[in-house]
Amino acid sequence: LKRRPPDHVGKVLATVKALSESDGQTDVFEYLMAKIIAQHLWESVNPQRVRLSGKKSMPQVIEKARGVMAVLAMHGNESAEAVESAYRAGNVLLGADAGAAMPVIADWSKFLDDALPALDQLKPADKEKLVKALIATVMADEKVAVSEMELLRVVCSVIHVPLPMITVGET
Repeated sequence: LKRRPPDHVGKVLATVKALSESDGQTDVFEYLMAKIIAQHLWESVNPQRVRLSGKKSMPQVIEKARGVMAVLAMHGNESAEAVESAYRAGNVLLGADAGAAMPVIADWSKFLDDALPALDQLKPADKEKLVKALIATVMADEKVAVSEMELLRVVCSVIHVPLPMITVGET
């Protein structure tokens, strides 16, 4: 696909977007596929504009990081208590205000579309800290739901870090 003319790539991207939005809802797998395909094709056409890290520090994007953790917690847990517990586990590693309430995210896919490019601008050490916090969020209940893994995969892809191995007890 990346060798096709730009107008053909544009049509493919529009088709992928239309397919993921066709039923009026976007599930995690649809979001993952659409986001990764779009990123891969955009980066193949614009290699000179791809940066694997930036110069921002965690305090500059902490609200976006907290929101991504909240989205992850909401997708991997069924009860409100479990969601809150998962969020708190990640929040501790992120170094955010422990007493701060979990952000309420109305449209998770729109939030991620806004937050992930900002988090991609983090310094490498802060990206590592973010990924560790996300893993703590996922592993708070010592199991990994498919939707959690798909969200973690898309976050890692968009912020240009490898998807780490996840084991029980890892933080």
